[in-house]
Amino acid sequence: MENILQQRTATHSNTCSSNTGLFALRDTRFGGLKKRYAANRFKLLRTVDPFQVLNVEFKSPLHLDNWLLRVFTPCVTFCDTAFQGLKFIEAGKNRIVKADLLTTFQDEIQIVDLVVKGSPNQPPDTWYQLEQVSTAFGIVPKLRTEDEIRSNPILLQNLDRWCQHRLCHTVVDRDFQEQVLNAVPIRGEITVEELLKELKAFWFARATHEHLESALIDLYRNGDLLVNVSDLSYCPESIVRSA
Repeated sequence: MENILQQRTATHSNTCSSNTGLFALRDTRFGGLKKRYAANRFKLLRTVDPFQVLNVEFKSPLHLDNWLLRVFTPCVTFCDTAFQGLKFIEAGKNRIVKADLLTTFQDEIQIVDLVVKGSPNQPPDTWYQLEQVSTAFGIVPKLRTEDEIRSNPILLQNLDRWCQHRLCHTVVDRDFQEQVLNAVPIRGEITVEELLKELKAFWFARATHEHLESALIDLYRNGDLLVNVSDLSYCPESIVRSA
């Protein structure tokens, strides 16, 4: 590791922040409980997309969990939570097949999710129509069942923590991210604690765990690094690898 590190040079930090967007969200008004639940039967949940800095809402906790998995999937660029479905014309009439989430990736592939609580062996009729219409649109349809979405509670717990962290620590430092990439061995692995020590020793003496976690979140989502958030709760012993 030392031989690799000595061949790399540090650059000046170039930090940008999205705090302005978060401050603007504080002034958003939703019209109180009566308006909030007018058409949602007391099932509406709200949070903030930590990457787009937008208010997002979901009709159930299961839909929110599915969004968490999608929005943190490596190489994702955008999750459209306001997506209502795919519009098409049938027998001269405008129709729409409903869906729950549209996810776009860096390679421009799009996935449309239909979230269901039932058994995958008995998909709703909407699913078969969504399959047909999605193919015509060049979009990949996915039937997302409760068992699949919640198959890994540790992963969901880690992603929920990362979502909150990204909102509390909104500074994005691209230069620091580059140094993190340089400090991770090309082959092999390193723990978060060891990585922080290397960064402090060679580049950023004042680097904090929060600063590093922010960088790891973005690098993981960009597909640049792998972090074992599926295996254990995120901690200093978490393993980081090159993608």
